Amino acid sequence: GRATQVHPEPSRMQAHVNTNYPKWLSAEEEYRVNYTMPYEPYFAASKRVPRYPSDFAGYGNDKTAHCVELWVSGMQFWVVPTVFVVHADH
Repeated sequence: GRATQVHPEPSRMQAHVNTNYPKWLSAEEEYRVNYTMPYEPYFAASKRVPRYPSDFAGYGNDKTAHCVELWVSGMQFWVVPTVFVVHADH
């Protein structure tokens, strides 16, 4: 199969556009992305990062709210070109 942006529908693209998938496909080094609302990347982080509040799930912009909290606290978002996540529809 072909790697594509998660949720490529026009109404949902903003949530993942900062990753810059065309850049990721050809990148050879990690690159930093700036956070803008409503970016909600899939990410891996240290156990010291505040956990996602599971009781907040399903309310719309739930992952966005968590990412804003992390961004405001100083966390940086980096894209790693040799790593990917498989998203299963739910």
